[in-house]
Amino acid sequence: SEAGDGLNFPKKFWTKAAVEVQKIHQVSPAKEAEHCTGKWGRLRTTYQTVKALSEQSGFHWDDIGGAGITVESETVWAEYLKKNPGVKIFRNKGWTHFSAMDDLM
Repeated sequence: SEAGDGLNFPKKFWTKAAVEVQKIHQVSPAKEAEHCTGKWGRLRTTYQTVKALSEQSGFHWDDIGGAGITVESETVWAEYLKKNPGVKIFRNKGWTHFSAMDDLM
């Protein structure tokens, strides 16, 4: 693998990735290394958010139903949300990429 610690790939990797993406998903303008780097960064951030949520005591996690917040867990959720606003979208909606990202990370 070309990635170092933390899966930080060098620019040449992202340049090659952009070329490969363009072959299967033709868009205009063509994707560049910076687009791929940005997307990877967003995926990693989302992964870290979901990973922390999935490990949080008091919540259930699955890739389809997210945290599965119910009336009973609403108070705990509200407190967690104050400190972690990025989890709001995962209240009752999962992230289908979590398992794949977990394998990568």
